Amino acid sequence: MEIFIITSQFYIVLGSLFTIRSGFVKSKKPLFERIEGLIPPFLVIFYIFVAFTYTSVAWNAPSVVLFVAGIYFCLSVTKMIIATVTKQRYTVFDDIHLSAPFVMAIVALPLNHYLS
Repeated sequence: MEIFIITSQFYIVLGSLFTIRSGFVKSKKPLFERIEGLIPPFLVIFYIFVAFTYTSVAWNAPSVVLFVAGIYFCLSVTKMIIATVTKQRYTVFDDIHLSAPFVMAIVALPLNHYLS
């Protein structure tokens, strides 16, 4: 079962890269707005990379990484979909309190690895 979950991490990264490519190719917005909208997929890819690089828990229980990255991705994408439907402008910087714990986890994993 764990092999299936580790393999699913690859598909999550692949899907996020496809989302990033689609955002750059198909969007007609200015470059800065496109980059703002693609910050969540970048963060998810970076978190998965950091988790598997700096923790042994990610290799022993990859479902933890899957659930942490999935929760953040669902939260940020849901906010973007609602903002798009209601014709509002939304970026990760508008609600930085939603991304702060995820960014802190990305910073804390390498710190914990090197300081312990």
